Amino acid sequence: MARKKKVKRFVIDVNAFISIFIAGHTEWLLHYVIQNNIEVFIDDSLLKELLKVLEYKHIASRLKANKFEYLNFVRYISTQIEPEDFNIAHYIGKNHRLKP
Repeated sequence: MARKKKVKRFVIDVNAFISIFIAGHTEWLLHYVIQNNIEVFIDDSLLKELLKVLEYKHIASRLKANKFEYLNFVRYISTQIEPEDFNIAHYIGKNHRLKP
């Protein structure tokens, strides 16, 4: 019986996306994600930050496509998630007290 390839899960930082866009490596990223069975996660805050950075004049002037094409590319290769409320006590234990 063939073994199922394990899915690798990642969040790609906005700066990494911008570097890929400026270098013109979107096709490479798409193939890399597919060939390596990678699931990329995004959320609204990442998309908002990406849009903000894509609008910087010194970034926009170096891009070959418009900001919406890049946003659509990110949405295409990614799974959008809704972050849950983060409860630090869940991760550090109930007996640990945080100092203000």
